[in-house]
Formats: sequence, C-alpha cells, structure tokens
Amino acid sequence: MLWLAVGDALAGHPLLRTRSASALLILAAAALAVVGNLAQFRGAATAMRDLRLNEIAVLGLVEQLRDSPGLALDRSPDEELVPQVTPRRYFAAVDRFGPPALDTTGSPSRQADAARLNRAALVLLGDAFSVGPSKPAGSAPMIRLDGTGGDLVVAGGCATVRIQGEGPVAASWMVAPGTGIRLDGELVPHAGLFLGIDAASPQPPPTAVAAGLATGAGIVPPPLPSGLSWHARLDISGAGSLRVCAVITDTSGALGAYPRARS
Repeated sequence: MLWLAVGDALAGHPLLRTRSASALLILAAAALAVVGNLAQFRGAATAMRDLRLNEIAVLGLVEQLRDSPGLALDRSPDEELVPQVTPRRYFAAVDRFGPPALDTTGSPSRQADAARLNRAALVLLGDAFSVGPSKPAGSAPMIRLDGTGGDLVVAGGCATVRIQGEGPVAASWMVAPGTGIRLDGELVPHAGLFLGIDAASPQPPPTAVAAGLATGAGIVPPPLPSGLSWHARLDISGAGSLRVCAVITDTSGALGAYPRARS
C-alpha cells in the first residue's frame, strides 16, 4: 500500500509529467513497496516465532508435570494456543514421535510468556489443590514487601503484614515444598492472591482455592517436580493487618491450630 500513497502524492507534481520522470517514480515506488513488505514479513515472522516459542513452552510444561498427582489429563493447558491438545493426547504423541523442538538460533534470549505458563500450570493442577483444615508448618513464609506504608512482623509460622496507609502493598514469596497458605486478619477481604510457577507474573488461582482462602481455610498446592516451585503474591489494599501463615494439610479434621487474630 505504500507505493500507492507515494504515487497519489506525487502524480500531479509538474516535474514528474515526462516519461522518464514517471519511470523514475515507478521505480522509486516499487523500491519502497519492497522495503515495506520486507519489514511486514519480518514482523510477521517474529510474531509467529514468539507464538511457537510459547506453544513449545506450554507443551514442555505438560511434559514436566507428567508424573504430578492430580494432573488434569483431559483438559487443554491453553485454549488459545493448543485448544485440541490435552495431556493424555500429548503423551501418546510424544511416546510415539518424540517431543517437538524449536530452533532458537539467532534469538537465544527470547523467553516464553510467564503469565501464560502460570495460567497453564493452574489449569493443569488446579483440581489438585488441597483446600480445608490446616495446621502450622513450622517456619513462616519469607515474604518480600513492595509498596509504601507496609511493614512485616514475623512470629512463629506466620508473617503479619501491617499497612499504615491505604496501600496497595504486594507481598511476594516462594511457597516452601509441601506447605501452603492460610490468611487471617481484617484485611483478608482486601487481599488478592496470585499463584504460579514463575515469580514474574503469577495469576489468579481457581475459584475454589480463592474462596477457601477467603473463608479461613488453608490451601496447599500440589507437589511439583524438581526444578519447579510455587510462587505466591498477595496484593493488599486498605489500612490494617493481614497474617500470612505457612501451613500443611491437617488430616485429623481439626480446623487449623492458629488462633484467630483480633481486629
């Protein structure tokens, strides 16, 4: 389309009314069209490569989670990228033909979309979360606070986030293997939980997990294979306190051993 715009702009110019000038105009417009098309092709190729990179990363995650308990075998990890692929179908194909690969020559630094991978992990393992009675895990979560007006007090197996202003404050930490999360305090309704296997961009958990956390239950994510870890982030707003406790599943049936924090 670039050469049409140039032609329309210059067609009426008095210096371009001779045959030779018109020929030069055509050559110049053709050259601009070629350059423009090459740029478009390059952009399209980059976009397709990024799409393929994310597709391979999501399928690679499926392979990593193959032996994870509670893996959703008949659910697509990404309805946008691989709507027809489920772990069951993928494992059958990999066992027969081998895993797909991506040539990263020329762009070794490009990374897959962390948010997409986190969503895929929650889709595949969302039903494997334990939601219910919990008891102290022993050590408090090692929380990092980002934002203004917040401080942290650690006692026992809990870390209390205190916000003096209105926030928002983000509390981030890696969930220790085998442990989970329980919240307590007046800011529970004002805390949004995000989870994932990549700390860069955690995502909202399944509805049942979020609902359990809001009602005082402990949530324990399923175990991950070596090399992967669960990461959590709480986005907290409002003035007050929120206690974040590290817990494990209480199989005795008694609801958590932590006393309720007083408002």
